[in-house]
Amino acid sequence: MNNKIALIVEDNPLNMSLINIMLKKLNIESIKAETGEKALLLVEQNYVDYLLLDINLGYGISGIALMEELRNQEKFRKTPIIAVTAYSYRELERYFSETGFSDYIGKPFKFDQLQEALNNA
Repeated sequence: MNNKIALIVEDNPLNMSLINIMLKKLNIESIKAETGEKALLLVEQNYVDYLLLDINLGYGISGIALMEELRNQEKFRKTPIIAVTAYSYRELERYFSETGFSDYIGKPFKFDQLQEALNNA
């Protein structure tokens, strides 16, 4: 996974830092956005290999709405988009898959779970 770039969209600074640390261990650079709106601006200006989207971003557009917006753009139709959410139960795996996410990770998660989601995406 060398020379890859991930966009982290997360409104919680601690979660943002933890995800960033994990990505560094995988030699993946990160770009960070606290809101869906900021994420949309960043993807216009930057190439990304992965998107890690918190579902509940507090205010503004949600992670689900952001994923839908991105999937409507040709350049993101096949880009791995991973839901990162505190809402973690079995039925969500199917829901996220059916709505357009490549995978999902329930918070709190371990390094191995993130690595597996990125490898599978």
